[in-house]
Amino acid sequence: EKSKRDEIKKLSGEIIKAQNTEIATMTKWYKEWYKTDVPKTGMDKGGMMNKDGHGRHGQMMEMCMMNNSGGMMMNMKMDLNALRNSQDFDKSFIEMMVKHHAMAVMMSGMIIDSKRNELRKLAREISSSQSSEIEQMIQLYIKWYGAWK
Repeated sequence: EKSKRDEIKKLSGEIIKAQNTEIATMTKWYKEWYKTDVPKTGMDKGGMMNKDGHGRHGQMMEMCMMNNSGGMMMNMKMDLNALRNSQDFDKSFIEMMVKHHAMAVMMSGMIIDSKRNELRKLAREISSSQSSEIEQMIQLYIKWYGAWK
């Protein structure tokens, strides 16, 4: 909503759609595999929310990262606050989303040798799609702001 560029609005819509699908899939698997709902987290206030107001994206990310990288979640919250107050929303959005996607690619690499076929497949899909989106965002950044930071 704060973006001034149609390319960012289109890209963010595609990202939301893809990640909501991934989250729904992972949530379903979690319930099937562990016979319980995904644990609730503190991400609902000021965190990543989907359009129905639920912080599922943040919950899934936190669930994946909570073992040994708690500082990462705090950094994400601080990045979101910086994004809200940024003088150039589009520039800050790209910088934040490239980091966010790079983390997803890294996390996907951590499960690429899972014993679960469906998890390996999803990991490959996430790595491929988000690597492509990283490249797209960097190209937009270079076009609009000069060299990538």
